[in-house]
Amino acid sequence: MLLSMTKRKQNTETMKKILTLLLLATLFVACGDDDEKPEPEPQPTYIDNKLIEGEWYWIQATDSVVYTFENNNASRKTIEKYILVQISSYDYGVYKLTDEYIYYPERGDWKSKYYLKEDSLWIYNGDTPVKYIRVK
Repeated sequence: MLLSMTKRKQNTETMKKILTLLLLATLFVACGDDDEKPEPEPQPTYIDNKLIEGEWYWIQATDSVVYTFENNNASRKTIEKYILVQISSYDYGVYKLTDEYIYYPERGDWKSKYYLKEDSLWIYNGDTPVKYIRVK
């Protein structure tokens, strides 16, 4: 009987030690460094809007899309079908240009990836660049 009581006491002591270790481990995990603040996103460096000023056309069979960029920062996308029958037109408003994106601040954080090559403006539709030819 004395042996049984001693064993119980040892088990109780072991359980107390395990419980104490678990409690300390929980405190260390729960107490993270709250002082870390996320790095702010870098602001884009804008370039001269005149780089893409004018009208840019994409034509395929009987469908066409026209992007119009005016240096006063107005931008518009017009979709036409069956030669000059306008289906829809979207005023994107102010645009700002970086080396990689056309930003439309009036439409939230919306932007279009683009690049210029010779007299062609390539505007991405998802992951696919679409070639537009300057007309004006």
